[in-house]
Amino acid sequence: MALRALMPCLLLAGCVSAGGVQIGSGPDAFRIAAPSGYCLAEGAVARQRDADFAAFTPCTGGSATGVLSATVGAAGSAQPLNPRTMADFLASAPGRRALSRVRDEGSVRVHEVLAVDNAVLVRMTDRARPPAAIGPGESWRAVMVTDGRLVTLSASPARGTALPREAGRRLISAFVTAMRQANAGN
Repeated sequence: MALRALMPCLLLAGCVSAGGVQIGSGPDAFRIAAPSGYCLAEGAVARQRDADFAAFTPCTGGSATGVLSATVGAAGSAQPLNPRTMADFLASAPGRRALSRVRDEGSVRVHEVLAVDNAVLVRMTDRARPPAAIGPGESWRAVMVTDGRLVTLSASPARGTALPREAGRRLISAFVTAMRQANAGN
């Protein structure tokens, strides 16, 4: 089903199937999925240049914490990922610029970079002003390649909360797993 056909549903929070939200159709179909306890945020699916974006917040009444977002490149947007090369890049000035909300490497402090299961996990702080739903402080990013697409995932503290190191690592790891499982058949 094309994204356009899903738009009326996507404008309502939590209106996604258990497998997430589908972008594209036919051989270019891809699913953006969050871990259990997360629902699509209201109005949270967008097309940005050659990538798709979706954001997830804890479902009502759930025990989930944090705000999740995913940016997925177009089909064929990535070559196989070399975790060591990506880790080195993300720790560099151009990598910090890529991680920054305002494209300023000076706003980002990288605390650690880990290569886990062909994904690169980054614990970081971006001092640039966050969007309204996101609080300041440490967040996590994951960079991975799934079905030939460059996928960037974020786990950030919700406004008024913190995302402690271990909780953040578990959350970003669960997000990576959810994305892989949703696209395992591709």
